[in-house]
Amino acid sequence: MWGTKATPDRLNLGTKDELEATGYQRNVVMLVLTSVATVLSAGLLLIPLTWRPSFRLPLTHTHCPLIQATTVLLKDIHGQLWEEEVVREEVEEEGKKTTRVYFINRKIKYFWDDTTCTFVKLRPLDDSPTFNTFHQRASGLSECEAQRRKALYGENILDIAVLSIWQLLVQQAINPFYMYQALCVVVWLCKGYFLTGLTIAAISLATIIFSLVQSRCQSLALQKTVTSQSEVSVLRDGKGESGFLFP
Repeated sequence: MWGTKATPDRLNLGTKDELEATGYQRNVVMLVLTSVATVLSAGLLLIPLTWRPSFRLPLTHTHCPLIQATTVLLKDIHGQLWEEEVVREEVEEEGKKTTRVYFINRKIKYFWDDTTCTFVKLRPLDDSPTFNTFHQRASGLSECEAQRRKALYGENILDIAVLSIWQLLVQQAINPFYMYQALCVVVWLCKGYFLTGLTIAAISLATIIFSLVQSRCQSLALQKTVTSQSEVSVLRDGKGESGFLFP
């Protein structure tokens, strides 16, 4: 409901990865009103809404229990915030259809656990295996089990997103520091200090371009470093099978 204060749930309680999780559900009416306000403000309202999700979500969503959430707002012990989309997918397990609810934060999947009524970390594959486990799987996993694990854990690949030039430019342009610089330029020009204003504008523009090129090059270099593949042989139902392992 509007005006109600959300009480965040705590994930990874008692660990260094402890998170406060607040559930939000899309609200079409609030989204439309915020969009109209953004247009009337000539887009200026969009700037603070882009800086922090804690500003934007209460204006476009309503608080709700985590199980009903379409988006979760996460806050770690250092005060850093993340906005993550909650995914719901229909899966078939042991002949029964069920809904899998999860979100991904910093490459870690959190699944909804009906027992604890909260999101929990996805456990590692074969956590603390015994010698008997290796004997039971001497012929390899079945194709069905392999596909189930692939859907659950995802592919063994590090996906490094490389933003486009325009995305990086927008990120730099709405940076609070450069917004302040733009305001200074306007003030200097209005007071008649054209040389000072144009100098500040030129320095800011050069800084933005340098930062943009540097960020782009670093992203491409990181993507190239972590992307590799090797051909391996695995057992599936007791039969050898070749494939590619990433990275």
